[in-house]
Amino acid sequence: MIAENARYWLQKGSGEKKQDQQTNYFKKALDYFKLALKLEPHGAEIYHTTAMTCYTLHKRYTGIVSFLYFLDAQNY
Repeated sequence: MIAENARYWLQKGSGEKKQDQQTNYFKKALDYFKLALKLEPHGAEIYHTTAMTCYTLHKRYTGIVSFLYFLDAQNY
Protein backbone atom coordinates (compact mmCIF):
# COMPACT_ATOMS: atom_id res chain seq x y z
CA MET A 1 0.00 0.00 0.00
CA ILE A 2 2.87 2.37 0.76
CA ALA A 3 4.41 1.78 -2.67
CA GLU A 4 1.01 2.50 -4.22
CA ASN A 5 0.98 5.85 -2.42
CA ALA A 6 4.37 6.56 -3.95
CA ARG A 7 3.04 5.78 -7.41
CA TYR A 8 0.09 8.11 -6.79
CA TRP A 9 2.39 11.04 -5.97
CA LEU A 10 4.53 10.27 -9.01
CA GLN A 11 1.52 10.43 -11.27
CA LYS A 12 0.33 13.63 -9.63
CA GLY A 13 3.79 15.17 -10.05
CA SER A 14 4.01 14.12 -13.68
CA GLY A 15 0.86 16.09 -14.44
CA GLU A 16 1.87 19.19 -12.48
CA LYS A 17 2.88 22.27 -14.46
CA LYS A 18 4.57 24.24 -11.66
CA GLN A 19 8.18 23.14 -11.22
CA ASP A 20 8.32 23.67 -7.45
CA GLN A 21 5.07 21.79 -6.82
CA GLN A 22 6.18 19.03 -9.17
CA THR A 23 9.41 18.63 -7.23
CA ASN A 24 7.45 18.46 -3.95
CA TYR A 25 5.28 15.66 -5.32
CA PHE A 26 8.31 13.71 -6.51
CA LYS A 27 10.03 14.12 -3.15
CA LYS A 28 6.89 12.90 -1.39
CA ALA A 29 6.80 9.86 -3.68
CA LEU A 30 10.44 9.05 -2.92
CA ASP A 31 9.77 9.40 0.80
CA TYR A 32 7.05 6.77 0.45
CA PHE A 33 9.45 4.52 -1.47
CA LYS A 34 12.04 4.94 1.29
CA LEU A 35 9.48 3.96 3.90
CA ALA A 36 8.43 0.91 1.87
CA LEU A 37 12.08 -0.15 1.59
CA LYS A 38 12.59 0.35 5.31
CA LEU A 39 9.58 -1.79 6.18
CA GLU A 40 10.32 -4.46 3.58
CA PRO A 41 14.10 -4.37 2.97
CA HIS A 42 14.05 -7.58 0.92
CA GLY A 43 11.05 -6.64 -1.20
CA ALA A 44 12.28 -7.21 -4.74
CA GLU A 45 9.18 -5.63 -6.27
CA ILE A 46 9.71 -2.41 -4.29
CA TYR A 47 13.37 -2.20 -5.37
CA HIS A 48 12.41 -2.84 -8.96
CA THR A 49 9.62 -0.27 -8.97
CA THR A 50 11.76 2.32 -7.20
CA ALA A 51 14.68 1.80 -9.58
CA MET A 52 12.48 2.02 -12.65
CA THR A 53 10.80 5.14 -11.27
CA CYS A 54 14.12 6.84 -10.60
CA TYR A 55 15.41 5.86 -14.03
CA THR A 56 12.31 7.17 -15.78
CA LEU A 57 12.20 10.41 -13.82
CA HIS A 58 15.91 10.99 -14.25
CA LYS A 59 15.57 10.67 -18.01
CA ARG A 60 12.40 12.76 -18.14
CA TYR A 61 13.19 15.42 -15.54
CA THR A 62 16.96 15.69 -15.34
CA GLY A 63 18.08 17.07 -12.01
CA ILE A 64 14.96 16.24 -10.01
CA VAL A 65 15.72 12.62 -9.27
CA SER A 66 18.91 10.65 -9.56
CA PHE A 67 20.07 7.16 -8.82
CA LEU A 68 22.24 8.54 -6.03
CA TYR A 69 19.07 9.62 -4.24
CA PHE A 70 17.67 6.12 -4.64
CA LEU A 71 20.87 4.54 -3.36
CA ASP A 72 20.80 6.90 -0.38
CA ALA A 73 17.26 5.68 0.37
CA GLN A 74 18.74 2.32 1.32
CA ASN A 75 20.45 3.93 4.32
CA TYR A 76 17.16 4.76 6.04
